Amino acid sequence: MSGRWDDRTLTKDPATKARDPYLRWAMHTKWRGFAQQAGWSSANDPEGEVRIIGRVMDVANLTQLQEGDVGNCLKIPKLYLSKLPDTHYQTRHFTATLPRRAAEKWLIDNPLGLSWRLALSMRDPLQAARTTSKGLYGPDRDAVEMRATNLVEAEVTATGSFVHPQSIDGAIALIDHGCPFLHTQFRERPEAGSNTRVAAIWDQGAAPRPGKPKGWPWRKPGKLPYGRELGPAALEAITRAASGEAVLDETAVYRSIDFMIDVDDARRRVWYGTHGGHLMDMIAGRPDPLSKQEEDSASDAQLVFVQLPMAAALDSAGASLSAHLLDGVRYALSVCKPESPLVINISYGGHAGPHDGSSLLESALDEVLANCSGNVAIVLAAGNARESRCHARRQLRPNRSALLRIALSAFDSTDTFAELWYEKPPAGQKVQLRVLPPNRQWSRWIGPGDESVLRADSASRDVLALLRHDETVPNGKRCMVLLAVAPTEQPKDVSCDLAEAGEWQIEARLVGADGTASSLPADAHLTIDAWIEREDPNRGSSGHRPYFIDQEPGDERGTLSSIATGELTLVVGGFNMATGRPAPYSSLGENDGPKPALLAACEDDEAEPTIAAAATRSSEVLRLNGTSVATPVFARRLYHVMKQHGPFSATELREVATFLALSGVDPHIKPYAED
Repeated sequence: MSGRWDDRTLTKDPATKARDPYLRWAMHTKWRGFAQQAGWSSANDPEGEVRIIGRVMDVANLTQLQEGDVGNCLKIPKLYLSKLPDTHYQTRHFTATLPRRAAEKWLIDNPLGLSWRLALSMRDPLQAARTTSKGLYGPDRDAVEMRATNLVEAEVTATGSFVHPQSIDGAIALIDHGCPFLHTQFRERPEAGSNTRVAAIWDQGAAPRPGKPKGWPWRKPGKLPYGRELGPAALEAITRAASGEAVLDETAVYRSIDFMIDVDDARRRVWYGTHGGHLMDMIAGRPDPLSKQEEDSASDAQLVFVQLPMAAALDSAGASLSAHLLDGVRYALSVCKPESPLVINISYGGHAGPHDGSSLLESALDEVLANCSGNVAIVLAAGNARESRCHARRQLRPNRSALLRIALSAFDSTDTFAELWYEKPPAGQKVQLRVLPPNRQWSRWIGPGDESVLRADSASRDVLALLRHDETVPNGKRCMVLLAVAPTEQPKDVSCDLAEAGEWQIEARLVGADGTASSLPADAHLTIDAWIEREDPNRGSSGHRPYFIDQEPGDERGTLSSIATGELTLVVGGFNMATGRPAPYSSLGENDGPKPALLAACEDDEAEPTIAAAATRSSEVLRLNGTSVATPVFARRLYHVMKQHGPFSATELREVATFLALSGVDPHIKPYAED
């Protein structure tokens, strides 16, 4: 499809106050991506909500945000406003929602001067029920009840379902997807009967049924405006029912309470295995899937599971996970006793971002850990991007521009995002960029405060691509350039003009005040780092992830997860136990930047490089690999030390991690290495 570039200087545009460049893309595309991912009936759905992750200048400002006219627009969960004695409940970072109708103007005006970034809107399950033709909310469901027959109704009726604040003493928390809480790996010791060790489940991606139906175990979380929660009494009742005299099939029980179901399956089949279930076994199953021992503290630990919405886990926009992850961390903190050992495992992350600890989520996690009273650890996966060709580092000099070439698949139904980051150059110097789509003309050169928009030559005039250049953004402390490209294949449920597949080129150059390189000092130079945001092809798609063509030596560095470069979090890479070598995909840091704290086992065999752990049913196992698997391996060992020898501060826990890696006592963890 042909098209033309529409250039503008944003310094005179009031929308430049909306410092998140992703808002500009959302506005240019009429919120198409949000309509698709969040289940809006249309891009102009008046009932839709926009979500952000933000930061205020001072903690006291949080309560001010809820006062007067501002409070009528911006809705912050009570969890962030709680005035409890423990300081980790009071931080400058927060999440919030805004009504769709008010979002653009409020975010553009930014009346309170917030630092904020868009996150994925929360999907309304009832809206999905009205717009989805099959699967979890499809025609096979009861039209009135919208649920299957509740097999555990009698056992649940007399129990409470809420999780009381600060009630859980010593816990391991996972923020992931898919919690097979009926699996025997997560029961108490045999002498305790059928008791489950899962103390709380917060399912972020679903809603409780209206009212309080008899025997229905799910309830709305007390200080959170979305999702549904299972408390310890309900979890215990369901577990006892499933393992009692009736010997109920585990998957039938999950289906009956609308949990662990593949939402795209018209037959409503329960997942065979899940990422979250496998990791929960690695971190706290009895026995340990690796050591086969059950004498460690993790074998007795209570478990808190925060289930991410599938849309957030798979969305290709970099900030989609951020709000869900921060809410999940704060939820785990709110239900666990202060100073009791708490390890929070996060095995998700993106590719793009500043990679220097200055993103909103990274600074939020660091702030939480710094303010905690102690014995809290957040353990993150390094990422699996070393071989994905998602990163490129280039040098700009007076006589040398940089050319980045990106390959886009012809079967990509999601937006593609590439971010370029660089330190602000000295006065009298600036960076300019331009982009060349397949079979078209170059855009003009743009500097800070400018953008170029590629529009389709059609009646819709849809925006096919955006190149935007900002000197200041909320999600990092460096200058940022965003290239956003529309899908190359029609997305599900939302129609749009398509961008062209093939090779997209970005050229960057360093110029002087007069716009030429001739006025630059001979030794002028500048480093640019570029990342293509992670996106996973949709099921059934033949497309591949976008990647940089013509990788140079060293580009595999700087591939850590977008949330794995903070100061106080603990980052884990992976290695193969059979060879002793790092996994070839395990992400690397830069020579002069953050690196993983250590390596943990993520493969136990050279021929079949995976590890077996819990599937959904107690009689079955699932084999997975990746730094997602390595992270709970280390987190398990760390929890044991925290339980036996804590409390530790966040800084001391980094020293504990180093000691565990160097001691050589445990064959499943070792010092960080790259070869």
